[in-house]
Order: sequence, then C-alpha cells, then structure tokens
Amino acid sequence: MGDEKEFLEIRSLSPEENRKIMRDIENRLAEKKKKAVFSDKEIREIEDTALEPNLDIKDVLGVWEDMLFKPRKK
Repeated sequence: MGDEKEFLEIRSLSPEENRKIMRDIENRLAEKKKKAVFSDKEIREIEDTALEPNLDIKDVLGVWEDMLFKPRKK
C-alpha cells in the first residue's frame, strides 16, 4: 500500500481530497490487517480490483423506458 498505483480517483474532488480518502482507506486496511481480518493476499486482491462506476439513474431508466412507457403491440 502507499507507494503503488492510485486505487481510485474521484474526479469531482480535489487532488488533496483524493489523497485524504486514499490515506483513510490505507489506514482502515492496515487496521484490518493488524486485527487479522484481512491477509496480505486479500489486501493485494482489493488493490488489484478494477473499480467500475456506479450506474446513473438516467442510464437505468433508459433501459426500461421502452417497456414501461410505450404501449404494447398486439
């Protein structure tokens, strides 16, 4: 942890806010490791996990719009 690639970037936040979040995550992982909740291997797996953006509600509505709001064909 720490010197490796950035785990995440929240573009709506400043670089300092992103660094603070990263420090918080690293501190929480260190606590979990110290308490033996996570092993080194599990922490590496977390670090290597590719994050995916949350779906925007507008995107989800677009998927269902045709089925919900258009008349059925007989």
